[in-house]
Amino acid sequence: MLNKSFILGLLLLIVGDSCTKNIMTIGHRGSSDKAVENSIEAFIHAIELGLNMIELDVFPCKSGELIVMHDDTLDRTTNGAGKISQMTLDEIRQYRLTDGQEIPTLDQVFDAVDRRCKINIELKPSCYGLEQKIIDLVKEYVDTKGWKYTDFQFSSFDHYILLACREQLPEVPRGAIMSGLPIGYAEFGTLVGATSINMSAKVLRQELIDDAHSRGMEICIWVVNNKKDIEKLVAMGVDGIFTDNPILFKDINGACD
Repeated sequence: MLNKSFILGLLLLIVGDSCTKNIMTIGHRGSSDKAVENSIEAFIHAIELGLNMIELDVFPCKSGELIVMHDDTLDRTTNGAGKISQMTLDEIRQYRLTDGQEIPTLDQVFDAVDRRCKINIELKPSCYGLEQKIIDLVKEYVDTKGWKYTDFQFSSFDHYILLACREQLPEVPRGAIMSGLPIGYAEFGTLVGATSINMSAKVLRQELIDDAHSRGMEICIWVVNNKKDIEKLVAMGVDGIFTDNPILFKDINGACD
């Protein structure tokens, strides 16, 4: 008969293993609970909390620079208004984010992050040619500033964009974003050359996680802002979680120390 101390030790070992699972912690538009989303301050705060990755959105402006913003207009998160594609960088710089910060360009974010975490760049389906501008900038930072291709991830709802990215930069991981549950679970991910499937928690099933893992792909879930939901997802075996409130990860990690 097993003694109590042996059983207790075995349970502690099991719990310890589950706590040390390597989860990719991803700041959705940075730490957008503490600063305006997609701002330098939001990204820096996420880094200071120890997150592995930040996620951001990009639109090209009229003069060609890459503006870091979720919407295609300035209306919601700045003191200005107008479509980004119809304004030059100088025109955009007349305005500020709602907390007074400068509206950042993608290269400014790269410089601020300085390889302290990975960067997930969402490529918008509505912006023809956007992927080429981003690919060129990533190449520049790898070739001249000591970055690695694995410091980045390209993600998109447009999976043809991911195919184009794979053709030019196969070294950069690719996240296929989806909001529904496809037939065949993760099979589509292999068709588009995805290294991860980035999906909503609302449609997640254990079968999809298992199928993705059997195909060598990761599962990353967006956007989760509840500690209990994060703990449930960790127990299910997901590989990454997007959140607006990165402090939740700190609390969970602290419980496993």
